[in-house]
Amino acid sequence: MPDCPFCEMAARRPLPHAVYEDASFMVIPDRQSLGPGHCMIIPRRHVTKVYELGKSRYTALFRLAQELAPCLERATGAKAVSYTVFSSGLPHADLHLVPHDDIRVLLRPLEYVRELSESELEANAAHLRAFVPTRLLSSGR
Repeated sequence: MPDCPFCEMAARRPLPHAVYEDASFMVIPDRQSLGPGHCMIIPRRHVTKVYELGKSRYTALFRLAQELAPCLERATGAKAVSYTVFSSGLPHADLHLVPHDDIRVLLRPLEYVRELSESELEANAAHLRAFVPTRLLSSGR
């Protein structure tokens, strides 16, 4: 899709600030961060809503989330990682993984959101990559 920033991003390899990427998905820290480790799993193929993904891609999306959530917990020391799908922002499906110790982060996100700089995005991605198992990185899953 020509005017979709995520589609433009998906065309670039290697992807700047990537925590993980394979042929189907890219995982990047969210520039509009709700806290340390907040990242997005973004399908490379354009689809507007997560539930519009085909069954196999939908399953693969949540399988990847399941593999990454414990990595994010270890990387941040958070008590939990919540999955959140926002459908009112960019017209491209994405699943947010939000490590947190307090559910208010999800209930009142405007109180916690912070815009990350380029250097913060780079540092965040590098830190998170260190917690992603080598088998996941080397196999593309």
